Amino acid sequence: MLGKIEELLCILKHIVDDLETVSRELKVKMPAQSTKASAQSTVKAPASIAEVKSLFRDELRELLDVSEKDGYFIIKPKHYLGADNFSEIAGKIRDVGGEYVSAGKNSYFRIPMPH
Repeated sequence: MLGKIEELLCILKHIVDDLETVSRELKVKMPAQSTKASAQSTVKAPASIAEVKSLFRDELRELLDVSEKDGYFIIKPKHYLGADNFSEIAGKIRDVGGEYVSAGKNSYFRIPMPH
């Protein structure tokens, strides 16, 4: 039993190390933006789930679930994305005026739906 606990602790340590790495990279790649800056987007905001999906290349599209809720397109990863995929997705989301919502295992990206 103790051996199994030690094995699980080792796995958890690797997960924590990965999360710390992603966190560091996000701080470098996603500097804080002012409200005014985040309201300005470089790409037309999507008007449908199909348009949201079209923001991403095929490989990334397969990693994401896209839905609508409370005036937002909600983009949830199906599983851990890795730092590079996360960064690429976050960039596309920011380009259309969206943001990342950090909520532990329930974290997601969201893009405001046009009115």
